[in-house]
Amino acid sequence: LTTIPNVTIKDITVMLLRYSSLLPGGQQWSIPDPWFDFISSTYGLDLVAFSSPLNCYFKIDNGALKVIPYCSLFPQDVIFGSLGNIFQLNFESFLRQGKNRYVLTFNPPFIESVLDLAVTKIEEFFNIANKYKIELIVFYTGPKWNGEGGFTEATFHKRLNSSVRKKAYKILLGGKHFYIDKTLNKPIRTDRDSVLVALDNFNEVGSLEKIDYSKMAHGFEAVQLLR
Repeated sequence: LTTIPNVTIKDITVMLLRYSSLLPGGQQWSIPDPWFDFISSTYGLDLVAFSSPLNCYFKIDNGALKVIPYCSLFPQDVIFGSLGNIFQLNFESFLRQGKNRYVLTFNPPFIESVLDLAVTKIEEFFNIANKYKIELIVFYTGPKWNGEGGFTEATFHKRLNSSVRKKAYKILLGGKHFYIDKTLNKPIRTDRDSVLVALDNFNEVGSLEKIDYSKMAHGFEAVQLLR
């Protein structure tokens, strides 16, 4: 962070204090880098919708370290390269990069209202992409609040699972997949199931390409994280 132009130690300290004041304990654990590596190399990756200066994703591009564009909670994060809050992002402007396809990841905090707002934002992004006949792929990671065990199914889960754009749905079993606590720089195994959903608009924009999402969960496994 200290190598970013015009960023001071004070800026970094204030940013750390902002994030340390948030709810601890995994409300938004980071997705493992091996998963991002796989998604980036297999499908491409253009935007991480929920991230921060502390857990943004880097990759090596032609020998240089490159930060994948990301959105974060606080507007002050723009000095660290954030595009701002995903809910205020001008997606039409973002699409003016001259590409025919964009790939986004959504890993919202596990707070039901935010999870639902994220689905609304995804639907808005698809409508904009359709307007310009641009292919869009979205990977959404969240808790498996599907109504099992006598509970009411969460609205966000119902909307994702019934979406005509849903192309793949993968349950990540509790105890068998990991997130990363980057404040402690260690993997965190969750005992609860998560879901990974792939959505795209290829049918809507006239694309005949069929994307293979069968391995989209690659990178959440322990062997990937602990090697």
